[in-house]
Amino acid sequence: MDEKIESLIVTIESRLKKWVSKFVIELNLCPFAKHVVDAESVRYKVSMADTELDLMRDLESEFNLLEQNNDIATSLLVVPFLLEQFDDYLDFLDSAEQLLQDSELCGIYQLASFHPLYQFAGTAPNAPENFSNRAPFPTIHILRESQVEQAVKAYGDTSTIPTRNIAILKKMARKQLQQYLS
Repeated sequence: MDEKIESLIVTIESRLKKWVSKFVIELNLCPFAKHVVDAESVRYKVSMADTELDLMRDLESEFNLLEQNNDIATSLLVVPFLLEQFDDYLDFLDSAEQLLQDSELCGIYQLASFHPLYQFAGTAPNAPENFSNRAPFPTIHILRESQVEQAVKAYGDTSTIPTRNIAILKKMARKQLQQYLS
């Protein structure tokens, strides 16, 4: 691999790891994240795809890798060169969910979505709650359902997590929230 490309991948991966550490874990937005990060069982995969077909192949490769390696708890497929528009990202997510079904992997894996412009339906573009699903790059988070179920069972009532996260994010200035994506 070209040295410039390797350096770029390292930089992108580093930014995502920083976001996970400083935003997701330090603010405790996902109470399950710290355990898998501390256990070093998170895979960060930077996709160099510049077409949706190539990205679909990368996603399928991640499913295959997870199937073969139980030491990886979760995979973050980072998409820095594609799906910059949020609507395009959502369209791709529909295709990704279809791949999950077609591959008969529903119930084994689930997808979580993060995008720099993430916007929940019915919210203003800069509403603080949107930042709970914003990341520096479009990212598809592949989770093992069995591990999600274990984490939820250990945690207890998860229904309060979104409300708690919104309260945390609303206390922060937009500029501060935006800095987490830098």
